[in-house]
Amino acid sequence: MPDAISAILRLAAWSLLWGMGGWWLVRNTFLLKPSEQFLTAIGLGLLLQNWLANLLGRWVEVPLAFWLAAGVVFAAGALVNLFSNKQETWRIWMAVPIRPWHPILLLMLTVLFTQVGRGLAIFDDYQNLPVASFLATGDIPPHFPLDPDVNFGYHYGGLLFTAQLMHIIDLPPWTAIDLARGFSFSLSLLLLALFVQRVTGSALAAFLSGLTTAFAGGTRWLLLLLPASMLEKVSASITLLGTSSSAGNLMTAITGPWPFEGGGEWGLPFAFVNGIANTGILGYHGGAGRFGGIITGILLLTHNRWKGWKGPILTAILVAAAALSSEVGYMAIGSGLAIVTVVYAIQHRTLRLPRTLWLWIAVFAVSTIAAAFQGGVLSGIAGNILSPAAEGARQTYFSFNFGFHWPPYVLSGHLGQLALLNPGQLLVALAEMGPLVLLLPLVVMWGIKAYRFQRWYEAAIIFSALAALVLIFVEYTGNAGPTALVRVQTSILGTCKTFAIPLLWYWAKKRSETIKALTGGYIFLTLFGGMVLFGFLLLSIPKPVYSTFLTALDDQMYRRHWNTLPQDALIFDPVASRAPTVFARQTNSHITWYTEKEDWQKLVEVPDPYAIRAAGFSFIYLDKNYWDKLDGDYQQMLQSDCVEVVDEVQRTRYPEDFRRLLDITACTP
Repeated sequence: MPDAISAILRLAAWSLLWGMGGWWLVRNTFLLKPSEQFLTAIGLGLLLQNWLANLLGRWVEVPLAFWLAAGVVFAAGALVNLFSNKQETWRIWMAVPIRPWHPILLLMLTVLFTQVGRGLAIFDDYQNLPVASFLATGDIPPHFPLDPDVNFGYHYGGLLFTAQLMHIIDLPPWTAIDLARGFSFSLSLLLLALFVQRVTGSALAAFLSGLTTAFAGGTRWLLLLLPASMLEKVSASITLLGTSSSAGNLMTAITGPWPFEGGGEWGLPFAFVNGIANTGILGYHGGAGRFGGIITGILLLTHNRWKGWKGPILTAILVAAAALSSEVGYMAIGSGLAIVTVVYAIQHRTLRLPRTLWLWIAVFAVSTIAAAFQGGVLSGIAGNILSPAAEGARQTYFSFNFGFHWPPYVLSGHLGQLALLNPGQLLVALAEMGPLVLLLPLVVMWGIKAYRFQRWYEAAIIFSALAALVLIFVEYTGNAGPTALVRVQTSILGTCKTFAIPLLWYWAKKRSETIKALTGGYIFLTLFGGMVLFGFLLLSIPKPVYSTFLTALDDQMYRRHWNTLPQDALIFDPVASRAPTVFARQTNSHITWYTEKEDWQKLVEVPDPYAIRAAGFSFIYLDKNYWDKLDGDYQQMLQSDCVEVVDEVQRTRYPEDFRRLLDITACTP
């Protein structure tokens, strides 16, 4: 109990630092309504602190860097408030305009979504947990956990927040990541709801916006309404992708559970998940939450409400933070601003752009400089350009190769390439995208109006989403996986979801009751799949899991040995992502997350400790399942005199299991 109280106090103090700093900055930088300030301050303070922690973590040891980042946000906010309001007393300084239901709803949603996340282990836990564990040791920017010579240029902004939670409240990565996801998703929902309430003047519209952000998505389940003969014919033209391919064909898959590990005890129905227009309630489990959604919400609320010079500076940091959390969202801002600028110059036949547009161009230019060096995917690209790796070597993880593709297609993460000129595949693509795509004409109108009224950020994200439609002719063949293009190719659906409720609200409010009823039916149609999924997700709450590759035994090893082994130690573990997560030390097993090195596979099949040591490994971490697969000779080798048992934990009840950490540094010829 004392440890829990201490952790709560640390979290409160840390959050208060960046929260109050964020409030003072919001108050003196943006022209917001009092009802909008509290949640905006929470989001701004969090993002600034996280961005500064990423910079300070390169030179200052953690967790000191995390506390310093929070302190800098607090100090910056205090100084801005002091010089902007010299006559105010401290009582006025602390008078934060909080609407009681805002923190209550934020807390309730965070608890709910965190509890749901604890029962699931989906969407790249094998990648996110090792990276979060490395970041928590101060490896900022992180290296690729499965190859010590490669930098992992990844959008790790949310994972850095996870790493901070690991230190501030002593959470293991598998729990901290669920809390980071739950909190960021909840805050992003509320921020977007505030924006919708502002533009519509309706609390009901804000509520519907929250539901839409959480539950709206594709309608693959509508394929179930097709005649069996038609569905079978359509199924024959579909090539399932990734884990979905284990179902054999669409006809079989759509009537069963999603063949995916970590989906909870009951699994998730394949008909209600989606590979294009994913629901927020499922999508927030990817990466480390919805930091990109927080940034979007704050920018929608503040992009045209700056108070003097401080507004562009903070906005530039927010845009740079977007590059660290979602390079797709960052590039959408940049490409959208470029389109807006070109359109304005052609329309007015001049390069004398409005001052506000020049400011936005300057904001993006400054953020580009930061993005080139702060870490993440774009920093990896910049590093390759400025300092190319030697021939045959690589210094950063990701590669990018694109080519022209015909016929045009949309890409589903589950159903593969869906050609738009193939009637059967087009039908499946329309079901996969769902009714959100029907809002495209209204979104275009919103973008045009935003352009006319010089709301440059809104115009930019809409124009860039429209421009992304050209990607139906582009194919990605880099090492991020075949579905990496999905987020870019279908960004228009995300934009439709963002503006769905205000668009429908304005369109329907002066029309007949019949039109309003049909609009309500349309909204329900977009929400139905997500609501069904949420029911299944709730069933995961009573039975928390560690991950698909972790158990309670790994948790015991984590609490005893995390970040205690020598810094340069390599750990041999047949389950490649496990040891980097548990010990925060690298292995040397894979070229990518999906491609093993040939030498590694040979060592897994023939685990001679002398050969493993000769390959550079200092420790071996193994479980009973792997041990039982070895023949007696190799078991004897792993018990030779040069092998020292550092630690072992066991589970004696059925099913029996153990984890064993072995030191093989003495196994030299």
